[in-house]
Amino acid sequence: MAQNQQAIPRYRAILKVLRRSGIHSSKDIHQACINSGIDAKYRTIQKDLQDLRDDPTIFGRELNIKSDPKTKKWYSEGIQKEIFTLLELEDGEITALLFYAKTMNQYSEYPLFSRNV
Repeated sequence: MAQNQQAIPRYRAILKVLRRSGIHSSKDIHQACINSGIDAKYRTIQKDLQDLRDDPTIFGRELNIKSDPKTKKWYSEGIQKEIFTLLELEDGEITALLFYAKTMNQYSEYPLFSRNV
């Protein structure tokens, strides 16, 4: 799950762009975020793109996001539709899930929460 609640709308906008066929520049993806009413810096969008490409733990699965180092453009080899239902959570639900994830992580060393029990 995203590090903060502000990342979820950015991820939603980024994935909607990448879901379209073709290749997309970071600049185009940043502009799509701005057009969606998301106030984010260009570097933040670049970091989000790298995180979505490299970290399968964000949504619990591989998103098949690729970048072309020659052209410095981004594309997807098929983003699963189930990802978008994950992004349709309300703010309170996101807060609850983030709290739950942090709590589980904090107490993961206790035998009660160990997977070996």
